[in-house]
Amino acid sequence: MTVLRLEVELPYPVELVWQALTDRRLLGEWFLQTDLMPVPGGVYRAYPGGDLPGFTAPFDMDVIEVVGPTRLALRWRGEQLHADVVWELSTVAGGSRLRVSQTGFLGIAGQVRRAELQRAYATMFEQRLPALLARQEQEALPARRRRSKDIYDAADMPRRPTAVATMSVATGHAGQTAGASTAGLAPGDRPTVDLGPSTPPAASPDPRARATDLDPGAPLAAGSGPDLPADPDGDDAPIVGGLLGRVFHMPVDRRLRLLSAAGAMVLTVLAVTAVATLVLRSPGPAADPIGSARGPWSGVQAGESETPSPGVRSASPAASPSAPAAASPAAAASAPSGPGPTEAAVSAPAVSYRTLETWSGGYIGEITIRPAAVSEGWTAAVTLPAGAEVTSAWDRIDFRQDGPRVTFTPQDVHRRLPAGKDFVFAFQVGDPSGATRPEGCVVEGVSCTNR
Repeated sequence: MTVLRLEVELPYPVELVWQALTDRRLLGEWFLQTDLMPVPGGVYRAYPGGDLPGFTAPFDMDVIEVVGPTRLALRWRGEQLHADVVWELSTVAGGSRLRVSQTGFLGIAGQVRRAELQRAYATMFEQRLPALLARQEQEALPARRRRSKDIYDAADMPRRPTAVATMSVATGHAGQTAGASTAGLAPGDRPTVDLGPSTPPAASPDPRARATDLDPGAPLAAGSGPDLPADPDGDDAPIVGGLLGRVFHMPVDRRLRLLSAAGAMVLTVLAVTAVATLVLRSPGPAADPIGSARGPWSGVQAGESETPSPGVRSASPAASPSAPAAASPAAAASAPSGPGPTEAAVSAPAVSYRTLETWSGGYIGEITIRPAAVSEGWTAAVTLPAGAEVTSAWDRIDFRQDGPRVTFTPQDVHRRLPAGKDFVFAFQVGDPSGATRPEGCVVEGVSCTNR
């Protein structure tokens, strides 16, 4: 039996390392190409790429135990390979510790393959895995938010007047302009417009006028206000009239808020409509009268006769009390006739044996058990030739040898077997006689079939 052990400390949290050990996409980057998933009882397959020594051919991986995120137990089965592999994680200061252990049979040239696997494990666990974890940690860092300086178009944003600015006022009819000084204004004060001596006192400033940082004294174009309609009596015509004109000439921030509110209203109307449709279309209670119910919920089962209500006479002569009751052939055939002879056979498990590996002086045997019903405890026994003995058993199976008979009993983790699922365990036999299989194999009184 060959034993391999490796211990690696990684400066990464246990959860991140566990993801790299169990995610099939990540396993293909540092371990082997595989369809492995952390599902107890699952059987998966690994495909070596030829770049790692010791892994020469595809092999099966049985998932024995999963305790996330700290323990993953596997059994590898393949050509010249039968081993139990355990990956264990623990938290240490500054990161996590990964322990790798492999126990089992590595073929005839076991020592050579053991040295090759040690080199392969050093490459995978000490080089490739840390490099992958570094990339994963970098990708997991939150992306920095970039501050956008140009959220809105500067041309659409309203400008505040400077400390010294002039306001150009377009009169409604004469088209004359007058300057208004805004120097020394407190926040919130409105500028006083000086109409000048040539302007009639009755003339009022156009409400569309606004403060601007353009050329002082240049008159504003008609309709340039952000949200005020054009003067219908004025000489200037608006660019776009109606509601759409107001929306398109709003500042971008107000336009976005308006569109967001409109979208929320549309979604609310759609949701209310959908709920109302479901409520209105839900089926109501059955309209059939109670006395005439013959459907699946009427309580009358097939083969039973419904008792007529008082005062109602059955029209069928066979329903008369004086008619003799005759049992139907189907009812007679379905009547129980006591326990059948095949009940024990139906509840018996299906068991089989096969030899996995052979060499001069020994072999590895495998027993498969498929219970017909849930098994809460089981034993298996093999009979060996004189001089042969079992040297080890895999997958947490205890054994006791009494002369040629060897009895296998499971530990607690495998004591209960689900119905209809295969449970497989293996054992190694040293046999100087050259035999390659036991002389007998029995599980719970059922003889094993050979495969």
